[in-house]
Amino acid sequence: MEERVVVVDDDAISLRIVKRIFDRAGIEGHYLHSGKDLNAHLRKGTPLDLFLLDIYMPDANGFDLLRHIRTTPVQRNVPVIFLTGDDDVQTEATGLHAGAADFIRKPFAAEVLLKRVHNTIELTRLHNDMAQEIRA
Repeated sequence: MEERVVVVDDDAISLRIVKRIFDRAGIEGHYLHSGKDLNAHLRKGTPLDLFLLDIYMPDANGFDLLRHIRTTPVQRNVPVIFLTGDDDVQTEATGLHAGAADFIRKPFAAEVLLKRVHNTIELTRLHNDMAQEIRA
């Protein structure tokens, strides 16, 4: 099953790098430049497997975007990974406490990015399958 990931980053170079990595890995990516673009994308209600968010952007930070995603019924349980150049441990802790599944620092290795994305999606799918079995 092809994974569907939304990537939000105001840095065009970062988006191009992630796109190249995802294209080679067969990941369906949606590449957005701002929180405003994300809001428009969320209104479409497209099923997704993961959000990959930069933290520091001009119009909205990643923490704000995460909170907004959690209020969107269709996307509320979709995992979020922060992808950022911030190497402060407190920022990482804040992101994880806010509900992010993981935290990847730029610059990153393609192999690490892909493994963390795949692992997070797989864990979420397993969790959802188990929850369905319990309900049944």
